Amino acid sequence: MLAEQADSLQTCKAIVKETIDFGMNLDSFMDEKERKKQTRQIWLENVDACVNQGAIETAKALIMNAISLDSSKKSLWMRAQQLE
Repeated sequence: MLAEQADSLQTCKAIVKETIDFGMNLDSFMDEKERKKQTRQIWLENVDACVNQGAIETAKALIMNAISLDSSKKSLWMRAQQLE
């Protein structure tokens, strides 16, 4: 968000791309389907947090990277559309 506030949108996008999964400690006992579901939920929560703080470009970068990693989920596409 700081990069966005400094009007450095390319930097903002690069930071999001490199850190999208940083610190995700998902239960190793979950099956793959559940891990993906939890990951998507965290991404969407992060998008909402960015929007609530007025960091719309950061939210857009986050959702676009989430889509690039899991493009089959309608929930991600619908959230991206809301940000436009």
